[in-house]
Amino acid sequence: YMAKCPTRDIQLQEILFFSIYIMSEERPLNRSQYINYIKKRMRSKKGFPLVKFLKCLSKYVGFNLSQDDIFLFHLSQTLKRIQVETEFETESAGNSMLQFLPYFETNPIFQVIEELAIESFSSVPLTIKKLDVLEIFSLLQSVVLRKRNQHTIQVALMCRTYNEKDYIREVLKYHYGNKVAISTLDPSSIDLLFKYEEFDLLISTDIGDHKNMPIEHIPTIQVSSFPTPSELINIKHFIEQHFYGNLGIEPELIYPYGIDECPC
Repeated sequence: YMAKCPTRDIQLQEILFFSIYIMSEERPLNRSQYINYIKKRMRSKKGFPLVKFLKCLSKYVGFNLSQDDIFLFHLSQTLKRIQVETEFETESAGNSMLQFLPYFETNPIFQVIEELAIESFSSVPLTIKKLDVLEIFSLLQSVVLRKRNQHTIQVALMCRTYNEKDYIREVLKYHYGNKVAISTLDPSSIDLLFKYEEFDLLISTDIGDHKNMPIEHIPTIQVSSFPTPSELINIKHFIEQHFYGNLGIEPELIYPYGIDECPC
């Protein structure tokens, strides 16, 4: 951009104008203050385009994006950069993501972001480029990953012996960490599964023990006394399907974060 200026004097004038422009902005001292500033701005007329964009995108992905402060903060930083680039006809974003653009621009979520961004910010002088959309796409993927990492299912673990119960509980905790909240039950207390409708999954070492009282309202996975890789993968798949079911989107719309392998 500065190379377009014919003389050094004009360059200095542009630098001075740019510096005054940056310094005159409201710049809160820390991220918490800045998030409060963003939310306050979203309640004003100036924040309507951002509110519209977040509302439409939240409806598409199935949860309220404005409740994620990290996403809100970084999205506002991206929009501020786009606004400065549009006004000064510059490009400050790095090109490290450029090589990945062909892999994602056909992704349905990428296309929805691009469409919503162009429509929502049409009243604001913002030039939304493909790389800008890819940046917002990566921020949205971060939100989904954050929710996925925080996602927990309630598991009822029912075993024949105390040593099975102790070992399998620790195996599940080792592989799935805070993704499972485990309550251990004895076969004699199976009626608790019907009394308390709080469990998402029943893991049992012998489903045959429950034939006299069939359990149909809770998904059940049978494991061995020493759980095998295939049994652990079945549990992993259930956790993923439960998460995406609650979110209301298809797993194929999200970038594949890892290969389908035994969690070991």
